[in-house]
Amino acid sequence: PSKMYLKFNGRFLSLYDGDNVVAQWPGVSGRENFGSGKDQQKAGQGPIPEGTYDIKQSRYEQINARNALLGLIPPKIRKVGEWPGSVMGWGTERVWADPTKETVDSGLTFGRKDMAIHGGWVPGSAGCIDLTGNMSSFARTFQSLRHDLKLYVDYNRSPP
Repeated sequence: PSKMYLKFNGRFLSLYDGDNVVAQWPGVSGRENFGSGKDQQKAGQGPIPEGTYDIKQSRYEQINARNALLGLIPPKIRKVGEWPGSVMGWGTERVWADPTKETVDSGLTFGRKDMAIHGGWVPGSAGCIDLTGNMSSFARTFQSLRHDLKLYVDYNRSPP
């Protein structure tokens, strides 16, 4: 069994093997106050809530041409496509961060859902972990592992 897992502290997404950091990517979450856990309860603007998430190989996605085009249509006009904001908002790939049952049952998610690790052009998200230009490096590493990972989000920890 693998001892590999991810940690996000508001500034870095780190891949651990046991106690050792084996890879690390700068990232942010939320629309403002980057690096802090402030406003975790605010859907659509706060950072990803603290807790434990499942990062599954089966939940990894790459944008296709159809969704890249549909994502360009402003949501106020018509909500279409699975990637609103297209490549500018999401980048070209993402993997969904599914809160564990324990995290949901303990109320840590504040009822929030649809959180992911993704890229994009401008740092910031509606509650995902945004790796901007570092997403492709993370995605290659994640796919090469060929197994799912746990993600631990904790804003009180200093970076490794």
